[in-house]
Amino acid sequence: MPCRRAITLANDGRYDGEVGKIPGTTNIYKNLISVQAPIFEIEGVAFTRTVTRPISTWQDLDGLKVGIVSGQLFAEDGTNGFNPIVASDFSQLLSLLAVGRIDVGIGLRQDYLVMQSDLAPKYNGIGVVGEPLFVAPLYHMVHKKHQAVADQLTLVLQSMWEDGTTARLHKKTLKLLTQKGAEN
Repeated sequence: MPCRRAITLANDGRYDGEVGKIPGTTNIYKNLISVQAPIFEIEGVAFTRTVTRPISTWQDLDGLKVGIVSGQLFAEDGTNGFNPIVASDFSQLLSLLAVGRIDVGIGLRQDYLVMQSDLAPKYNGIGVVGEPLFVAPLYHMVHKKHQAVADQLTLVLQSMWEDGTTARLHKKTLKLLTQKGAEN
């Protein structure tokens, strides 16, 4: 389900928690608590077909038609004041770029890498431009009624982060996801 709906339902207690959220999420969703060990690090980047100037800060988007994916809080916050066009998912964001409705799309580098091998010919020429606009660790969130589970998860996930297990799992997963697209 869409990011915002999933986290809202977790906050309401209808789900036990939500995966992979940025720091500060619990400031908005007061019934959630963060597991205190990261599970991943994301990079929010700009994608374009036509813009050639470097984009390394949010201010570099000034004067451009910008698109974001609904529910990606880092992009919503960073593009506040730019009146972005909101896509329902990453595929739709790429389609908006392909037809010229936006100059730049803001999304996760990992989403692009996973989809890159599946990109339709209409997406040719779309790529990452500049430096990451946003970099942050992601954390699991659990409903406050599961504090004991959060404490246990923190111990396990911190150990996995420190010994490199998390990095190895993400690298292997990304490789499998990108190979799957290449095989189709």
